[in-house]
Amino acid sequence: MNICKASWIIGFSIAAATAFCEPTVSETIYVVELSDIQKVETLQTMTKDELKTMTDEIKKETSLFAKAMSAAEKAWKADETNGRKTFPRSAIAQRSIKVRTVTKNPDEASKIIAKFDEKVLKMKQRKEDEEKAPRYSGAQRGGNQRNAAEQQRRMKAEQEKKKKEEQERKVFLDSARAIFQTEMDNLKAGVTAEPKEDEAKAEPAAAAPQH
Repeated sequence: MNICKASWIIGFSIAAATAFCEPTVSETIYVVELSDIQKVETLQTMTKDELKTMTDEIKKETSLFAKAMSAAEKAWKADETNGRKTFPRSAIAQRSIKVRTVTKNPDEASKIIAKFDEKVLKMKQRKEDEEKAPRYSGAQRGGNQRNAAEQQRRMKAEQEKKKKEEQERKVFLDSARAIFQTEMDNLKAGVTAEPKEDEAKAEPAAAAPQH
């Protein structure tokens, strides 16, 4: 083989290998804390563009929050199935976003989120354990077992009643939040509610032209 040609091939191969092996600049990762309308906090990773998009969306929601709340309350009152129940304004919060960490290391971001999720899981488990833990009366703690069966029966009935009330309240709050979210989505999309038939009839009719 021609020595010049061989040298050119070797040189090209080395240059190509160097180009492929050269490390690329890692994309910036934003570990973001999001809080939803139930005040439930979560962590997730975002790119710069995703962060901007989400931040702009939440800013828009913040500017429309009062209008959405008023519209939701009006829709709630108009629904006869809600009876005289007051619309639960306090159960609906503004969404928020906050940057926790900025990094270029995916492993670091994953560890931060895993640690946060583990903490949330432990708190949830602790709460469930506390609710399940039996609560004994003074007589039972003192060793008097005469009414132990009756105490257990009452305790079970109270727990079932409490569970039923919590389920009913969850349905109640979920319904209110769903109405609010619908009104918020309509406002963000620029959709306005159509006037009701009664309201349309209440509008004064245009005067007939006189001849």
